[in-house]
Amino acid sequence: MIWSKYNFSFEKEQITYLYNSRTNALISTTEDETKIALDQAKDGNLSMLDPDSLALLKNGKFISSQEDEDSFFYEKKHNYYTSVFSKEILNLTILTTLNCNFKCPYCYEKDTLNTQNLSPEIEKAIIYLAKKFPNINKIKITWYGGEPLLNFDSIKRLTLELEKLKKPIEHNIVTNGYLLDDRMSFFNTRNLESIQITIDGLAETHNKKRILKNNNGTFDRILANIENFIKLNSACKVYIRCNIDESNENEFSQLYHFLNKKFNFEKRLIIYTAFVRNDNGRCNNVFIDSDKEAEFFIQNFEKENIKNLSFKPRLTLGGCGANNLLFFVITPNGDMYKCWNDIGRSDYQIGNILDNGIYLNEITDKYLLGPSIYTDPECKNCSFFPICSGGCSHKRIQNLLHNEKYNLCTYAKNHLEKFLELNYLK
Repeated sequence: MIWSKYNFSFEKEQITYLYNSRTNALISTTEDETKIALDQAKDGNLSMLDPDSLALLKNGKFISSQEDEDSFFYEKKHNYYTSVFSKEILNLTILTTLNCNFKCPYCYEKDTLNTQNLSPEIEKAIIYLAKKFPNINKIKITWYGGEPLLNFDSIKRLTLELEKLKKPIEHNIVTNGYLLDDRMSFFNTRNLESIQITIDGLAETHNKKRILKNNNGTFDRILANIENFIKLNSACKVYIRCNIDESNENEFSQLYHFLNKKFNFEKRLIIYTAFVRNDNGRCNNVFIDSDKEAEFFIQNFEKENIKNLSFKPRLTLGGCGANNLLFFVITPNGDMYKCWNDIGRSDYQIGNILDNGIYLNEITDKYLLGPSIYTDPECKNCSFFPICSGGCSHKRIQNLLHNEKYNLCTYAKNHLEKFLELNYLK
């Protein structure tokens, strides 16, 4: 029997806590004799453990055999690659247009935006692509842009044509919310699973960041649109994303409470954060320190009682949509990618939809079979492994191909004690 590499222990107020990330089990003791026995067990000496303690530790996988730990790793790896090559769902991110009615200063797509819309030729090619997978159980579409609602006609045409395939279709829309109007009634009889809208602060702050091309603000219009949409659609989840940087980090809690009160604590309204990065070299006031991210969540949990944002450990296979064989990002001219962040980069293009299905190349290979949490020696031996997604696949590939130095570890890794305390001891 060995002391599991997935164990993490800490002391608080003379209580010793022991956590195992494989089972998500947390146990504690105040007895000095048991604490000494646990210290001995870490070094492989189990003789000081009484039978009940030994059984408890075995049940929680705090102690296990090497074969059992190896089996856990390979079973998780097998399940991951099974999901990678699953052909059950065709997952399409379709850019209806590269045009946008906003000019946000941090937009990572700003160099690729233009007025191009999906052409009838590309729309037909998308239908042809879907027909190539007759055995799928579902089609999942994310309507994206630019601002996808600027070309709502393509959304309607493609939806009506795809419905002829007699497969369940799930719709998701990433929109700035400015055009979220009565046209959305089109989805009242369809499975619109979610919409995502960005609100970057209260009115004054948001109107400096999320502005129209004529420099006018958008806050009031977006909120009115959300209110009308919630009345119009009784099932769709509304994700409110707030992009956090140094200019608005202290305002987030006010926005969070304001929105919840504004929409009467609507359960379908889900507010979450994303941190502005300087990956394109053009962003100011960025969050570049994972410790600062952890501090942000801890402070909002403790001081503002915002509990649903911070890290809560749970088992995960890792990866993202880009790590799936049938996940495609399609631009208005038919260029295909595996990740939203690759849009406009020819070196990350996996093909063009007009090329009759030629989308298997080195980039596809890297996303499906390349570097991952299962091939990285540091990840494989990390106590965080069972509850870690492995970080951004796009950045992991950039580290490999372009010798970048992105930190792929979660902000919670160096603050696990605090997050366990917040989630389980408060």
